[in-house]
Amino acid sequence: MHAELASSLAYLADEARGHFDVDTTGLATVIEGLKAERFEPITFERYYQLVAAMSEGRLAEAKALFDAICAARPMAPGLTIASIDDIAGPDGAALIRSAMDTDPTTRFSFLQPPADMAEAFRSRLDRAWARFEPVVPELFAEVRAVIGQVVLAVGEPGGTYHFDGGSSYRLWGALVLNPSFHPTEMDVVEVIGHESGHTLLFGHSIDEPLVFNPDDELFKSPLRLDPRPMDGIFHATFVLARMHWTMSKLIDSGLLTAEEAAHAEEARQSDARLFHDGLQTVRASARLSGSGARLIDAAEAYMAQATRA
Repeated sequence: MHAELASSLAYLADEARGHFDVDTTGLATVIEGLKAERFEPITFERYYQLVAAMSEGRLAEAKALFDAICAARPMAPGLTIASIDDIAGPDGAALIRSAMDTDPTTRFSFLQPPADMAEAFRSRLDRAWARFEPVVPELFAEVRAVIGQVVLAVGEPGGTYHFDGGSSYRLWGALVLNPSFHPTEMDVVEVIGHESGHTLLFGHSIDEPLVFNPDDELFKSPLRLDPRPMDGIFHATFVLARMHWTMSKLIDSGLLTAEEAAHAEEARQSDARLFHDGLQTVRASARLSGSGARLIDAAEAYMAQATRA
C-alpha cells in the first residue's frame, strides 16, 4: 500500500505542474521513505482528500494538502497508541474523523476519551499482547505487519449509534478502537483480530476489488441489521472465519480461565453460524474477482475442515 501511495504521489505531482508548485525535495524524501518505512495513517487520508481537491479544481486546498504530505516523515517502529486529539498535527483528529465517519445514513462521533480510560486500555492491550502472542503468533505477526497505530476514541454520550472499533482503507495501518468497550484481555484480542482482518483485506484490494457488485446493491448481512453492499458482506464473512480460527487457537492452548474458555467457545460457535449465513449470500450473489475468489475459497476450506473435526 505504501508503494502504491508513492507511485500515485509522483503521478499527482506531474498533474499539478502548471497549476501549483510542489515541494519536489520533500516529495522525493517521502517517496523514498514510503519504499521501506511506515508513515502515519493520516497520510493516506490526506492523499484521498488531495485527489478530490485536484479533481474538483480546488487548487489552494490541493496545494496545502500536498505540502502537508511532503512534510510527512516515517513513524517510529512498532505499534503506537494515541488518543484521537493527540494525533500529530493540528488536523490529525479531523483527518481521522473524515476517514471514519463516511456513511451519511449512520453518523458516528469520535471523541477524546478520558485520560484514565485511555491509560487503562493501554495497560489491558499490553497485558493481552504479552499473554496471547505466544498462543497465536501468526495473528500477532500479521497485526505487526499491517497495523502501525491504534487510535482511541469514544462516542457521544447518549448518541444514537456507538462504535466499538473500526478501520478504513483511507487510514491504512490504523485501528480506531473505543476504550469504553473491550473490558477484558480476551475482548481486546478479539477486536484487534477482527479489525486488522479488514485491514488485511484492504491490502488485497490494491489491484482489483474483492467483488464487482456496485455499492448500491444491498444484501442481508451476517453482522448488521441493515442491508449492506456485497463488499461489506464479503469482509464480514471472511473475518468471521478468521475469528473462528483465533478462538480455536486460544481454546486449544489450554491457557484460558474457565470463564474465558466458555466465552471463546460461545464466540467460536457464533462465528461458525454467522460465517455460513454470510457465505450463502456471497455464493448466491457475489460477482467475485480473482482475488476475492481465492480468499473466500480459502476461508470456506478452513471452515469446512474446522467444523468437521
